[in-house]
Amino acid sequence: MLLSNSLVFTSDSAMPELPAELARSMYLIARQNDASEPSGTGPFRVTSVNNEGVSLTANSDYWQGRPFVDTVQVEGKRSLRDQWLDLS
Repeated sequence: MLLSNSLVFTSDSAMPELPAELARSMYLIARQNDASEPSGTGPFRVTSVNNEGVSLTANSDYWQGRPFVDTVQVEGKRSLRDQWLDLS
């Protein structure tokens, strides 16, 4: 059911695993540019992908307007210790 900018899931029983299920990569929303590289469809565009992570930049053409943040760097393959230090 779609209500303005919201999406509502209805079910006959509780679905506590739904957020984790929707976060799976198989549900990723992306499109490929002419070079068959992911370009992103939301407020950020993918600028680079490598074994260490993903770089995103603000999408000026986003339908809700350009985001305030210019870039986002998502780092992968980091040690658990470094992740905990980032949170502290």
